Amino acid sequence: MNRNQHIWLSVFFSLALGLLLWKLKLPNLFIYSLPMYPTAILPDFIEPALDPNHRKFFHSKRMFKFLVICLVILLLLASFKSQHYFFWFFGVLGYLLHLIAESLTFKGLPN
Repeated sequence: MNRNQHIWLSVFFSLALGLLLWKLKLPNLFIYSLPMYPTAILPDFIEPALDPNHRKFFHSKRMFKFLVICLVILLLLASFKSQHYFFWFFGVLGYLLHLIAESLTFKGLPN
């Protein structure tokens, strides 16, 4: 996946997120989505792309599965307890969206 494809994928996810936030009728859309942006670039800070084989644990399918479980737990907590869990939900979502974008590249995600 090249740079332009990454940009368009980001635009698509941003629009989808905006629709989700609008449907959930969250009062502070911007504040809830703030943690998503730093966590979306976090994997490349942890494992910088210095060589073609930079993808290790933090870019792996195991991390992807772990984040999906965290996302479901946070969504359930936000539904039953408090909307403040949405802040954490979107933080995890940012990381997960990064892994989804990486999985669409030629190399994909390692096990």
